[in-house]
Amino acid sequence: MGRTIAVEIPDEIAYLLEERPELKMLIKRLVEREIKEYLLKILVYDKLAEKSMLKEEDVIEIDKKIKRGIVRRLERDLGSN
Repeated sequence: MGRTIAVEIPDEIAYLLEERPELKMLIKRLVEREIKEYLLKILVYDKLAEKSMLKEEDVIEIDKKIKRGIVRRLERDLGSN
């Protein structure tokens, strides 16, 4: 048997889920699937990072280059309108 976790949801959604049991089951399955997928991604990233030879400074530099590239692309695309 699984474990239960509590998730706070807006009243409007809670009302819909109380009124429609089929929606509640659908949301439950969706949340379970999303949690599994997210955890698997984290495990894969951890495994990849475990064997990485990159230093934190390298990651920071790569991050900066990617962000600069994104800014240039947005400026180019927005400038052409």
